[in-house]
Amino acid sequence: MVQQYSRPPFCAARSERGAALVLALLVLALLMTLVLEFDRSVRLELRAAGNYRDGTAAFYLARIGLATGQALLEEDLLTATGSDDLEEPWALEGGSVPVGGGSVRLSIVDEERFFPVNALVVAGGVKQPERAEQFRRLLDALEIDEQIADALVDWIDEDDEAQPGGAESDYYESLPAPYRARNGPIESLDELLFVKGMTAEHYRRLAPHLTTVLPVGDKFTNLNTADPVVLEALHDDMTPDLVERLIAERPIESLTEISTILGSGPLSLEVRRYAGLTSSIFTIDAEGTVNEISKVVTVRLRRSPLRSTLLWVRTPS
Repeated sequence: MVQQYSRPPFCAARSERGAALVLALLVLALLMTLVLEFDRSVRLELRAAGNYRDGTAAFYLARIGLATGQALLEEDLLTATGSDDLEEPWALEGGSVPVGGGSVRLSIVDEERFFPVNALVVAGGVKQPERAEQFRRLLDALEIDEQIADALVDWIDEDDEAQPGGAESDYYESLPAPYRARNGPIESLDELLFVKGMTAEHYRRLAPHLTTVLPVGDKFTNLNTADPVVLEALHDDMTPDLVERLIAERPIESLTEISTILGSGPLSLEVRRYAGLTSSIFTIDAEGTVNEISKVVTVRLRRSPLRSTLLWVRTPS
């Protein structure tokens, strides 16, 4: 006869206590996980709320900077001396200014210091050979292939007849990733990267000297604010020495000073045809910062004695 043995009572109790302990530990771990997840969620929500608060405050600080920039331009117009130059309050670059619990940084740039690419073709699709020559000189000064001037004219004009070094939509449509020429004014300088012959390196060198602003009439370049490369491109006889003389005489306050500097010959007349001493179109960048959260508001406006006109506004998303 086989003798049956049963588990001692104390062994069964110990096993049950062990199981209860494991279950308790599992429940405790679950609770800790839930608490930690809740804590993380609350912290994220608090951080998001804080970022939203700081972002909103930064946006309104940027708006304050924008209003300040517009006031500076209007004040300058009221106290105008017949010229706009880089020594005037609106043009002076400053650092961040503490305002409330944050700071504001303001930058104002006149667009007439740049070469207007959309002047290569005016309304109605009429090409401007003189402007194209100026653009070629600008390209040459920057050691960029001059044929890009032809390609840019074709990109902007409304016809399908390619310039000698240019390209129309049939060329762009034959590329691996086809697209069409704009056949109208360029809206953003980034668009230049789609033009035949333009490389990223060319764009890096060229873009700082260009604007997409549509000039009203021929007189666009401000001799008091344009950089040497843009000034030299104005005329084939504009030598680096003459450019240095122009810059040294800044601020130039009257057209007669131009003739004194450049002489009274054809060069002076041609420069006076395309260049002036004032600016009317400005881009204002205003940046507000609160607790390392920054918001930038950018506007472009046309300033006039009666009323400034907003051309476009870019606000943070």
